[in-house]
Amino acid sequence: MNKIESYLLNQKKNLLALDGAFPETNWLTEKEISGKHAPGFMNAIYDNMIVALGGLLRKVGRVQISESGLSAPINEDTLTGAIATFTTSLLPGVRRIFQNMFAMDLVSVQPLTGPSGYLYYMDHVYTSTYADAKDTITAGDRLDQKRPVNYAGAGALLEKTEPRQIQFKLTSKLIATVEQKLRTDWTIEAEQDARSQWKVDIEGEMVPMLADETARETDRRIIEALYAGAAYNIPWNKNGKLGAGTDATSDALAYRETLYNDAVVSANAYILKKKYVNGSWVVMSPDTFVYFQRLNTFRLDPAAAVNMGSNIGIQYVGTLANMFRVYIAPWFYANKILMGMKGADWRYNVGYYAPYIPLFISEKYLINDDFTQFARGAMSRYAYGIIPEEAADSTTNDGLVTITITSS
Repeated sequence: MNKIESYLLNQKKNLLALDGAFPETNWLTEKEISGKHAPGFMNAIYDNMIVALGGLLRKVGRVQISESGLSAPINEDTLTGAIATFTTSLLPGVRRIFQNMFAMDLVSVQPLTGPSGYLYYMDHVYTSTYADAKDTITAGDRLDQKRPVNYAGAGALLEKTEPRQIQFKLTSKLIATVEQKLRTDWTIEAEQDARSQWKVDIEGEMVPMLADETARETDRRIIEALYAGAAYNIPWNKNGKLGAGTDATSDALAYRETLYNDAVVSANAYILKKKYVNGSWVVMSPDTFVYFQRLNTFRLDPAAAVNMGSNIGIQYVGTLANMFRVYIAPWFYANKILMGMKGADWRYNVGYYAPYIPLFISEKYLINDDFTQFARGAMSRYAYGIIPEEAADSTTNDGLVTITITSS
C-alpha cells in the first residue's frame, strides 16, 4: 500500500473515531436508509471523497487508480508536495460541513454513491378495495392517509367474513445531484503583507470559510425546498385584540399567547390529522423569533445559547411547549414560520438530503497572467427535496405547514 492511500485511510479512521467520541455527533457515524440507521454514514461519505480525489489526481497524471476504485491499490507515478494540499483539508473539511449543517435536524439523510440514484422509502398500503360505513378504501391507499375501519368486515358473523388485507410497498424516486461552487481569491501582495505584519495565513483563513459557506448554502437550499413544499398555511394577526376596548398591556400580552394557542396548535393539528404524528420543529427569521421569545411556552436551551456566539447562519435556540425544536434562519422570510416533522421512518419525514461529494476543495491556483492573483475553489454535489406525498411527482407534503403573521 503506497503512502497516499495509507495517509487517506488513516485520516478517515482518525476522523471516524473523533466523530464517535462525542455523544452529540454520534449521528455522524450513521446513515439513514428507509428510516433505519446503520453504521457507515460518514464512512461512505469519506470513501466518496477519497475516490473523487483519486479521480482528479489520475486526470492530472500524479497517480493512477484502477477503475474499480478503492479495492485496487493507488500507484504513484511521481512524488509531489501538492498532494498534501488536498489530503490535509479534504476529509476534515467534510467533517466540518456536517457539524455546521442544521438542515439535517429537519430532514432524513441518505448518501448517494454516484451523481444520481434512487431515494427509497416504505409505505404501508391496503391491497383490496371496499366500502365502509365511514370511508371507502381503494387498493393502494396508504394506511396513514385513511381513517381506521372495521378490519373484520360487517355483519353478525365477523369471523366468517374476509379480513381486510394490507402489505408494505417499497417506493423509489430517481434523484440527481446539483452542483454548488464557490471561489475565494487574493493577491500575492496581500498574502505577503498579512503574513509579515499580522502572522495571518490568508489561505488558511479562507479555506474554512469555503467549507462553512458550503454548509450554510446547503441549509438554505433544503429549507427553501421545504418552504415551497408546505401543503397548508395558517394566518395569525399580530395586531389583534381580545375584544372591544381591550388595549391594556395585560390584554396585549395575553393576546400574544394566541400565536401558540391558536396558530401553532392549529398547524400541528393539521399535521396530526394528515400524518397521525405531531410536528417536531419550527423555523423562522430573527424578526419572527421576537414573537416566540415572548411566549410563556418557549424555553431557551442554555447549551444552544452558548453556541449561538460561534455559529453563523441557521441556529437552534430552544423548544416550544416541550414539543417543537425552534430554529432561527437569518435569511428566512419575514413574518413566516415553517413547521414540519422528523421521525424515525421515511413516512414521518418531510424532506431528504442526499450528499454525494459534500465538499471538494481545489489546490491553490493562479487566475491572472502576471502571477499576482491566487484562488482556491470549493464544490459540493448533492440532491435534496421533499418526500413525495402520494404521487412521485407531487410538489407538497402534508407534514409541512406555514404560519403567516399579518397586521390586519
